Amino acid sequence: MTANAKPPVDAIGPLFDECKAVLVDRAETHGDLGLSYRHVAALWSARLGVSVRPSDVAFCLADIKYVRHRFNPDHHDNGVDGVNYTAIGFTTDDSGDGAGGQPAAMPLLR
Repeated sequence: MTANAKPPVDAIGPLFDECKAVLVDRAETHGDLGLSYRHVAALWSARLGVSVRPSDVAFCLADIKYVRHRFNPDHHDNGVDGVNYTAIGFTTDDSGDGAGGQPAAMPLLR
């Protein structure tokens, strides 16, 4: 580590602050995270023919961001989004309000 480099722990606080600001902004723009992830899980379950949980959606989206970071480490948004998707995955309620963690009603599929 060079004399001017911050120890990694010093960089985590500002990164988390940025991640939280992005989550707040996305919630205002896109609405209820839990509902969105349950709907995507239902769509992916139908498309893939396997049971996909809302947390699986978040972890898969995080994987995309981590792969993108591997090929373009200077694009900061991939790291922020990856951290957020991972946090969403760990905090998402997979119980849903229907069977198998899926929403009971899927008006967008009707």
